[in-house]
Amino acid sequence: MPVRGPRTPSGKKPAGDGAPVRLILALEYSLWNEIVAAALRGETGIEIVAALTPEQSQMPPNLAAGADVALVSLPTTPARWALFRRLRQLVRPARMLVVGGDDLGFASRVLRAGAGGYFYGAATLPMLLKAIRNVSLGELWADHRLAACALEAEPDGAGNAARLTDRETRVLAAVSQGKRNKEIAAELAIAEATVKTHLNRIYRKLGVSDRLQAGLAALEFRCDAPS
Repeated sequence: MPVRGPRTPSGKKPAGDGAPVRLILALEYSLWNEIVAAALRGETGIEIVAALTPEQSQMPPNLAAGADVALVSLPTTPARWALFRRLRQLVRPARMLVVGGDDLGFASRVLRAGAGGYFYGAATLPMLLKAIRNVSLGELWADHRLAACALEAEPDGAGNAARLTDRETRVLAAVSQGKRNKEIAAELAIAEATVKTHLNRIYRKLGVSDRLQAGLAALEFRCDAPS
């Protein structure tokens, strides 16, 4: 169920008034893009302008001028985080509708990271169409539990990230790149047990419970390793 609230940037003319919603598919696998494209092909008011996967390193030319909404898989791997960042930064004025599971923690993080909506993958095709159209109009798409979580949870999250030590920041950056504890230990010249200690402290400071949520927190807070 959508939570209404205009999010259209100044000067942006939202999709509507009979104009088709121009959609980018950016799901985890090419097959998923093809399945969704086939399902949407006969729908009035939807035009698919590009299909991308995390493995693609470059955006098609003029993509920024050709889309209203990007349908994106939940970014839970380094490749998907990178695609999420590229779309968030480069696809203007497209909006991000993220598809994922029923996990409030993950969903609220991608909303706080700049997504325009979160769609539960177990929902129906008619609901997906409604979500795409609402996001194209600048409305936040999220159920009320998720909206409350995104707006209220960890209001000082950026401050929590700022409380990380230099070493903890480096560990978190390595986690966000998909590195395992053994690799992080070798990279930072510390014991693997020390990496685990740092991770436990990071989890407490960021209010997360595992390395996947910590990686999403790194995306949200743009927590890169210091130079």
